[in-house]
Amino acid sequence: MITRRQAITSFGVAGFGLLLSKVTPELTGINAQAAPLEFYSLEEITSTLETGFEIEDFDFVGESRLANPQDALLELNRMNELNSEFSNRIDYKDASQCTDQFKNWESSWRNSGINYFTNVQRSKLDKDVAFLLGGYYNAKAWSNFIGATQYQSKPAVQLKGDTAGILAVSAHTFNQEFSPGPAEFARSGTLVSTPQNNFDQTGDYIGSTYSTPNTTVIHYAKPVRVGRQNFNKGLVGVRRKNSADQWKLKGLYV
Repeated sequence: MITRRQAITSFGVAGFGLLLSKVTPELTGINAQAAPLEFYSLEEITSTLETGFEIEDFDFVGESRLANPQDALLELNRMNELNSEFSNRIDYKDASQCTDQFKNWESSWRNSGINYFTNVQRSKLDKDVAFLLGGYYNAKAWSNFIGATQYQSKPAVQLKGDTAGILAVSAHTFNQEFSPGPAEFARSGTLVSTPQNNFDQTGDYIGSTYSTPNTTVIHYAKPVRVGRQNFNKGLVGVRRKNSADQWKLKGLYV
């Protein structure tokens, strides 16, 4: 017998995709709900949906373009007031206790063909936030942009694929909707763990959950319709950690 508390621990926000897969065609007009999403296990969600449960924990606040990895990583750099100068060597003087972790990412990236890098840099908004970017340059064009970010004593986490784009959208949404200070804004674009992939009951990938020092971010990756608008990259939701705030949702397109 799984208790409600055990269900929260086991499933966390993994049911988000299941919820949205049921409600995204009807998202217009969604308002506040007293109980945060984490209070329901997947079994409870499925059961209540079958009996007409209305999901009102989401506040749809607009739309955003999901940037490609290069543009998104450079935007995260800009958000943190960092320079975007690349060379074939990395200065680690600002890496502090995470030097070895960043060097491990450098080694892995060089082995995959990445040949130009920024230095490890500390955010001008929060010195506990550090970034490293890399890319492949062939004298004509850039490609294969990738990054890593680190907070305090947490591990340095790789930013690849759509991860940087999701973080850029969610950080700007957090800034827009919650009016945080500069340091909180920087933290909201900084991963502290590897993203958790979420799957529906048939085993199909539906999106990922991202953890920053101060926010939880959900990406529902399947195309959805909100009112008359189609979002081919799904939805991104953000809210403060350990709070009963609404999820602030934006539709994503490319």
